[in-house]
Amino acid sequence: MTPLGNILRARIATNGPMNVADYMTECLMHPKYGYYTTQNVFGAAGDFITAPEISQMFGEMIALSLGTSWQAQGSPKDAILVELGPGKGTLMKDLRRASSAIPGFDRLPIHFVEISSKMRKLQNNAIKSVTHHSDLLSLPNAPIYLIANEFFDALPIRQFHRAATAWEERLIGEGPDKLTFGRAAPQLFDFLNQRLKDTKVDDIVEYCPALPSIIEQISIRTSTNGGAALIFDYGDWRSSGDTFQAITNHKMVNPLTYPGTSDITAHVDFESIFEAAKLFDFLNQRLKDTKVDDIVEYCPALPSIIEQISIRTSTNGGAALIFDYGDWRSSGDTFQAITNHKMVNPLTYPGTSDITAHVDFESIFEAAKPASPSRLTPQGVFLERLGITQRAKSLAEKLTGGNLESHITAHRRLTHPDEMGNLFKVMGIAPTPNLLPPGVDH
Repeated sequence: MTPLGNILRARIATNGPMNVADYMTECLMHPKYGYYTTQNVFGAAGDFITAPEISQMFGEMIALSLGTSWQAQGSPKDAILVELGPGKGTLMKDLRRASSAIPGFDRLPIHFVEISSKMRKLQNNAIKSVTHHSDLLSLPNAPIYLIANEFFDALPIRQFHRAATAWEERLIGEGPDKLTFGRAAPQLFDFLNQRLKDTKVDDIVEYCPALPSIIEQISIRTSTNGGAALIFDYGDWRSSGDTFQAITNHKMVNPLTYPGTSDITAHVDFESIFEAAKLFDFLNQRLKDTKVDDIVEYCPALPSIIEQISIRTSTNGGAALIFDYGDWRSSGDTFQAITNHKMVNPLTYPGTSDITAHVDFESIFEAAKPASPSRLTPQGVFLERLGITQRAKSLAEKLTGGNLESHITAHRRLTHPDEMGNLFKVMGIAPTPNLLPPGVDH
């Protein structure tokens, strides 16, 4: 068992089983033992190779697509280039070099969204004058031309196991000298652990145990039979502070003074209503196309990230290209781990293996309003439309021997249906359908 594995076992022994999303978060981003904190991630010496590491042609084709989109929107001089999870910065380095053919586009400021301090150092070595952000919220208010290559597959997911008429969340518990999978109802600890991020010692947060199940029932009825709901109450987006209160004769009193003769209430956490409705709506919709023992996966962070991209592009202009492995709809158990370029059990080497899951592109599509998302396009089709084969032939003219063989292999790996060409998909986002980046299906 790895050092992080021992920490997680101790946590489970104290707090009970953890959901898959919490496990992924710890494995990837633990400050001392997390994968992105400690491991050599990318390239032949790492655990996996991404498209930009395979060939410069990948970044060149993206430069052509986004650069053309920038020109179609009037070549806004205040626009910015953004990459989510930029790895070693290789893609942006290739894009920037290829952008010299598009005057003005090659001078746009570069912004990286990256939370790993180790990865930020690598990126600074590749790209000079880059601005780093921990999330999209701090990006400048400007037209945004964004790339996300193998970013969403690393976002933590929750897994749900289909029962006869409902769902049971898949949890990770402690077995004899190892971690094991199990199934149980969602845990209260999930809510409290999330609130550790935005609170300090002596803060108070409030949790309503009955709220999720009530919202679930409303969601089931409206999604099944139609209808709508309006919820009025005092409160705010997120529980903050002690709102436990009592009223007697229209006056506030100590809630412990007149038990049974005063009205006792608390402010409503509307974020809990929103999250419960969103999750339960997703799960209830999936009852229609799944059977007993099927597994579906849900990424809690995905909708919010896509909504921010959508609002920025629809308000300020711009475009986004999202590349990842996955398909239109979450189906089955895709929770996986890779060590030394080989698939391993995701519970065996926590903190020292790369843990991901396939991306549910339908969730991206649904969250992309009010902007216009494209249809899902295979990566190979996207690259061929932009002329990667012609570019490959041009580069091949200057190569011989082993270098030529490697170049031919790289082209095939990126585009062939039996390799990354079909496994990886791309979806574009733009203010309107006619402004979608070249290469994607409208």
